Amino acid sequence: MEDIGHFVLEQACQQLARWRAMGLRTLGMAVNLSPSQLGQPTLAPWIAECLQRHALPADALTLELTESVLVEDMGAAQQILQSLHALGVRLALDDFGTGYSSMAYLQRLPLDIIKIDRSFVDGIAAESTDRAIARTILVLAHEMGLRTIAEGVETAEQMSALQQMRCDEMQGYFFGRPMEVDEATALARGQLRQAMA
Repeated sequence: MEDIGHFVLEQACQQLARWRAMGLRTLGMAVNLSPSQLGQPTLAPWIAECLQRHALPADALTLELTESVLVEDMGAAQQILQSLHALGVRLALDDFGTGYSSMAYLQRLPLDIIKIDRSFVDGIAAESTDRAIARTILVLAHEMGLRTIAEGVETAEQMSALQQMRCDEMQGYFFGRPMEVDEATALARGQLRQAMA
């Protein structure tokens, strides 16, 4: 699993370096960390070498981890995450609220981003428990100086509700489906042209 994780990180950094060489310098890359990777004390030095090898700034890379990863060995995870944060890499807690949610994670870990799980986005357009939970997570995150990303946005109504609640970023099929590299490159180039027009 560790080898696969390293391969994915290497490929992600390589692709990001290609995009930046094409002039798409505002793009970043997010990669999930597996439990086995987070248990490796050599992870931070390896990521530092990978970033250097591809001439990438550390803040262009976001590493995503789930709460279940943290539960296995909070002490070791905390040390490794501190090392990663010291590099300047951004750290995101994925699927927040669906696992072993604890305010202690938010206090003790050097997180930059909280990702709101799609299960809370489904019913967010109407007054509902989902909406109340999402609103609470957003307020908490912003009070702690953390950015927020909502997952699984599929409708304009969901997007509008999240905008009203000041969600920083959103992802989901409403914005685009998974795509091949060439298609993603064309999309990013088109958005860059629009922004410069």
